[in-house]
Order: sequence, then C-alpha cells, then structure tokens
Amino acid sequence: MTSPRPAAGMLTEDGLRVCSRNWALARGDNPLWRPADAYRFEERLPRHLAVQSEVCGPRIQKNPMALDETALFVFSVFDVRADGRERRARRRP
Repeated sequence: MTSPRPAAGMLTEDGLRVCSRNWALARGDNPLWRPADAYRFEERLPRHLAVQSEVCGPRIQKNPMALDETALFVFSVFDVRADGRERRARRRP
C-alpha cells in the first residue's frame, strides 16, 4: 500500500523539475522535493530520463506504512527522447 501522492521528476534546461499530479513544484522543504534532494537527482538523473514515482512517509495520507522517513517508490522511468512506442524504459529481469 503506497500513498496516493504521485510525483515525477526530470531535468530540463532550467534544472530539475519535480511535479505533483497537476503542478510543477517550486523547490522547497516539501514531501515531493525531499527524496529528489536526498537522492541527488539533479546530479545523477540523466537529462533524457523522467522518473514517475510515489512518495510515502510521515504526514502523508496518515502514513499507512508507518514509515519513519519520507520514502520514494519509483514505478516508471521514461526516455523522453524516444518515440511513443519506446518511451517506457525496460525493466531489468
């Protein structure tokens, strides 16, 4: 069971973008930016990849997993350079 707080991140010419379901969020101390900063996405994420994920933890949807810290659960990685048929990155077996 994960939180229904979806997040996405990708690098653009203007730097890292972290988005909620409907908004690109300003950098700050909020549940969606914390994992992006903790995992240093701005340094580590290649510019052509976008990450789709959910964030869980304290003060997020009553924390049903009883996590002590905010955690990021990645469920999709997209190559934004590829055409529509090849956008979703292959999963490792």
